[in-house]
Amino acid sequence: IFADLAKIEQVFANLISNAADALKNAQNKKIVIWSKAFESSFIIQVQDFGSGIKKENIESIFDAFYTTKIVGEGTGFGLSIVKTILEEHQGDISVDSEINVGTTFTIRLPQA
Repeated sequence: IFADLAKIEQVFANLISNAADALKNAQNKKIVIWSKAFESSFIIQVQDFGSGIKKENIESIFDAFYTTKIVGEGTGFGLSIVKTILEEHQGDISVDSEINVGTTFTIRLPQA
């Protein structure tokens, strides 16, 4: 892919940081990162086995200033920035989550 390395690093730093936060009270403290190249794109998944995201919050998680963290723990910019960076790279991100099972973020980036 053609990408701004610093920005792509920021994407993964945010996703991994969020995954680690989700594991605070989990018994299975595991984060899995998976990638695969296809003819026209790369798919990367970041999966945690943590607390999950409530269904009613899924639509808002990429909005600026949206956070479920207590005051002082999060700004609500992380996932908004992730989405913006990926869109700048002609990519996208989606999420699948289940409470007390975990969350998977799927990133698609086009091949150069």
